[in-house]
Amino acid sequence: MKHSWRCITMCAAEIKKVNRFLCYSLALIGILSALPGCGPGGLITTQSAPCLVEFNAQGAYTPYYATGEMNQPRYLHQAILLDNNMVFVASGSDETGFSSLDSAELYDQGNLKKDEKAPESLKGTWFDTDFEGNPMLLKFGRLYHTLTELRPSNKILIVGGVPNLSRAFPVAKAEIFDPLTRTFEQVDADMDEPRFRHTASVLPGGSSILIAGGQIHSTFQEQLEIITIGGTQSGSTSQIQIPTDIFPSTKKCEVFSTIDSTFTALTIKDSTLPALLTSPRGRADHAVERFAGPDNQLNTGDDLLLLAGGFQTFSGENAPQTKFPGEIRKNALVEIEFFDPTFSVFNKVPVLRLIGPRVNGGQVTNLGTHNEITIDGVRGMGNALLINCGDDDDPFGVRDTTIPDEVLIATFTGFGPARGLQLFRQEGAQGEHIQGIEYIFNTGASEVAPFPPPGRSTANVVSMPRSITNLAGSQVTTSWIFAGAGVHLFTTPGGQGIWFDGTIASGCIFDPFYSLTAILDFQANARDLRPRRTNRNPVGIVGTWLACDGLIPTGDLVGFGDIPPGSWSHNKANRVWCRLVAIPGVNGLAGDTDDRVLFIGGGRDVGFIGGEPSFPSTELFLIPGTGCK
Repeated sequence: MKHSWRCITMCAAEIKKVNRFLCYSLALIGILSALPGCGPGGLITTQSAPCLVEFNAQGAYTPYYATGEMNQPRYLHQAILLDNNMVFVASGSDETGFSSLDSAELYDQGNLKKDEKAPESLKGTWFDTDFEGNPMLLKFGRLYHTLTELRPSNKILIVGGVPNLSRAFPVAKAEIFDPLTRTFEQVDADMDEPRFRHTASVLPGGSSILIAGGQIHSTFQEQLEIITIGGTQSGSTSQIQIPTDIFPSTKKCEVFSTIDSTFTALTIKDSTLPALLTSPRGRADHAVERFAGPDNQLNTGDDLLLLAGGFQTFSGENAPQTKFPGEIRKNALVEIEFFDPTFSVFNKVPVLRLIGPRVNGGQVTNLGTHNEITIDGVRGMGNALLINCGDDDDPFGVRDTTIPDEVLIATFTGFGPARGLQLFRQEGAQGEHIQGIEYIFNTGASEVAPFPPPGRSTANVVSMPRSITNLAGSQVTTSWIFAGAGVHLFTTPGGQGIWFDGTIASGCIFDPFYSLTAILDFQANARDLRPRRTNRNPVGIVGTWLACDGLIPTGDLVGFGDIPPGSWSHNKANRVWCRLVAIPGVNGLAGDTDDRVLFIGGGRDVGFIGGEPSFPSTELFLIPGTGCK
C-alpha cells in the first residue's frame, strides 16, 4: 500500500513523540531550532558557547562569569554532562540536608529564556521542565546518590541516596533519566542492599555498573532498664529491648546490569562467594578511579579500579544514627585498595597508605584521561593517579583539611594479584603537591595567608584537556586538573578556622608535566622528564599546583608567583558541597582544549551543612588560554 506524506495523519501523541525526537536530534548536531516544545519559553536549542574574554581592559585576569540562575538553587546534589552537551542536575537539598529536592534541571549554555536578561556570560539557561512543559521530577528526592551514564543509550542511572541526613532510610529504587524525552522511569528491581555514600563505576565492557561500599540501614537492640513505681511491684526492675536505627558502613558490593536492569550481589568470578571490600567494616564516602592494567593502556579489558579515602564506622550501638558530617567517630581510612574486574576481587594495596584522611570530597583522578602519552612520547600516563581534597571529619566539629596531595604511579611485576600491581608515591622536594604552593614564593604579596598553603574539601575537581608546548617545540595534548570552590578547615586556639580565600576562591591547576623541584635543583627545564624516570616512576612526572592568576609558567619560573594573591580573580560566592563539570567551549565539542568549567550550586556555610544556597547559583570559569582575544 502506497501513501503520500500529505495523506499521513498522526494522533497528537505521535506528533509529540516526533517533535521530541527532532528537538533532541537538532540539539545534538547544533542546528538552531524554533520547533514548538523544544523547551519552555520558546528556547532556541544550540550548544555553541558564547565567546568570552579572560582579561579585562585593564589587563586583569577575569575568568569568572555569572550565568543563568538555577530554578531551584541547591547543594549536596549530583551533576553530569550529557551526550548532547547539556548538564543534568538531580536532587540535592536547600535546607542543610534536613530534606531533599525531588526536582531535576538541565543547563543549556547557548540559550536564554524568552525575554530573559543576558547575564555576564551572555547566555546560559536552566530549565526544569520536559518538552511538554511538565516539571522534571524524580520519584524520590536523594542526597549522597550517584549518577552514571549508560551506554549506548546515553541515559542516566540514578542509584541510592537518602531522602534526608537525619533518620530516613536509603532509597531502594533506582531511576533512569532519558535525555531524549526528559522523563524518568523507575527501575523495577530493588537494590540488593540500598545504600548511600557509595561509588558507581562502569566496568570494562560497559554492560555492568559496580556499586561499591557506602552506608546501609540496620538496627541494634538497645536495652533499657525499667523501674516500677507504685503498687506491689514498686522498686522492682525489668529490662526491655528497643530497636534503634543505625547507618553503618558496608563491605558488600553489587552490580547493576544494563542489559536487564537488575541488581545482584557481587561475587568472586566463577563462584558464589561474595566479593567484599578489604576494609574490616567496609568503606563509605570514598573515591574511585579507573587506571590502566598490565597492558599499560587505559580503557581496555584489564583495567583496574582504585578505591581511596572515605571512612568505616563502628557497628552496633556505636554506629552513626544520622548521616550529618561529623558522625564517623574518627574512623577515616588511609588504607588503599583496588578492584580487579578480571577475577571480580578486591585487594589491599600493600605498604602504601594515604598521607592523611580524605572525607567530604576526597578525589582520585587519572592523569592520562585525555592523553596516555607524556609530552616526550612515553606511554604510561594512564597509570598515574592524583589524590587530593578531603578532610578528617572530626566528630567534635573541629575538622582539619588534609593539605598535601599525592601522585601515585602503578607498575606491574608480572607476579601476584593483578599481575603484581605496585603503587609508588612521587614526591618533589619543594612540596609541589599543595594547592596554593605559590603562596610560598610570593613574599611581597599584598595579601598573605595566615597559615601554610591550604587544602580543600566539600568540592570536586575536573580533568581538562590542554595543549602545551613540549621541549621539541610541538603542541601536545595533556590533562590539567582544575580545583575550585570548597573550603579549607583548620584548628585554631579558639576552635575551628575556615578559609574561603586564596586558591580556594581563585582556583588552581595541577600540571603533571611541570616540576618545580627540577628548576630549584638547577635542572635545565621544568618539563624535562628524563632525569626523574626510574623503575618506580617510568613516566618521570612529579607535577605542580599552579595558581589561577592569569600567568601560567612554561619551562622556567617566569610567571610562577609573579601576581600577588590579593590580585587574584575570585569566584563570586562561597561554595561548599557544590559540583564542578567540564563543558564545551566556543567550538561546542566536549573533551576539547577550549572546554570550560561550570560551577553548579553550593551552600554559603560549611558549619551548617550548606546553610543558605550560594548566589549566583552558577558560574562559568575559563581555563587559562581559552578566552577570546
